[in-house]
Amino acid sequence: MEIQLSDFLIKGIGILILSVILGGFILGIFYLTRFLIKIKKLNQPEIFKYYFLMLLCILIMTASWLLNMGWYRIILTWLAFPIIHLVIFVIINGKILLKLFCSKALKVYTLLSYVSYLLFYLMLPDGGDIGTMYILFSLFHNNTVAYIAGVLSVTSFFAHIVFTVFQLIEIRRLKHISK
Repeated sequence: MEIQLSDFLIKGIGILILSVILGGFILGIFYLTRFLIKIKKLNQPEIFKYYFLMLLCILIMTASWLLNMGWYRIILTWLAFPIIHLVIFVIINGKILLKLFCSKALKVYTLLSYVSYLLFYLMLPDGGDIGTMYILFSLFHNNTVAYIAGVLSVTSFFAHIVFTVFQLIEIRRLKHISK
């Protein structure tokens, strides 16, 4: 029995991706726990609402990703896109939550960032080799609706980038004002 190189590479890459996902999960739990301790020290209950809203966004995104699996999501998972996007989302919004109530604009940008983050993952259509495309946890199986949802998904991804940049600009402005 001879082991082919391609089988070895596929298994090796699969193990590598699985270990990156597991490491990211452990690192994420560590980061979110540390962040929760920081929030408790501030003793501002309003920040808890946004913190749990951020966690809810992450849970809905994960459920949407796993329950609507098709070729697009398999390829994007292989490229580690949802993991990288999640890490950036958590780090930026985690830092912003600490300064959230310094500016109403920052509050609005944060909420719009959450909505656009969720819309990207919920409206991302997917499909297999046969049949129609599907969206929203495989509830809708219609190519026309899936194409419209795909445009909405891509638009909300770029809107999420814009709102994240606005958040960073507002944080920088607040930092500049406080000096």
